[in-house]
Amino acid sequence: MEGMLPADTDVDPAMLIGEFPFGAMDRGSFWYGLESARDQAARAIAFRESYFDALGNRYIVGAHWFSFAPQPITGRKDGGVAQIGLVDIADNPYSETVHAAREVGEGIRASELCPKVEESRVGEWGAGPVFDLAPGN
Repeated sequence: MEGMLPADTDVDPAMLIGEFPFGAMDRGSFWYGLESARDQAARAIAFRESYFDALGNRYIVGAHWFSFAPQPITGRKDGGVAQIGLVDIADNPYSETVHAAREVGEGIRASELCPKVEESRVGEWGAGPVFDLAPGN
């Protein structure tokens, strides 16, 4: 977004990355999808770097991976048969990408981006953690 808006604008846009996948053809389905990686290890690096890049961009308020499961091995109605899930067609995890997802989650929890959780408070809608969004928390 830097450079896309006039310097004197008061606009502070928020962006949500709705879907993004990376696929690799060393295991799983027969098409890598829209974005390819050399293998599962490179796919995990792309996953991790994409999320950490998004976290570092002040305009991006969220991002989500395209799909938990891959597209069917027999294809979707539109012909898609991409290897884009966190698990393969037999529900076996792609451990490299799952590990990267955990690293991203732990990185968010450890950062100042994640609000502190007060376990002892009861939320407005019942028992559970309450997120304290006050400045400095």
